[in-house]
Amino acid sequence: MDPVEVAYRAGHRVAVLYRFYAKILKGASAHANSLIQQGVKAEEAE
Repeated sequence: MDPVEVAYRAGHRVAVLYRFYAKILKGASAHANSLIQQGVKAEEAE
């Protein structure tokens, strides 16, 4: 779906949606990196 359409349906501007989702994606990325690091450490410990 077009970001403009999503923004319109949500009652926001496109920039607002991008800021909101950027925070979510950044948090998800940090969590994923943490899980990867834990896996690497576990492998090194074996």
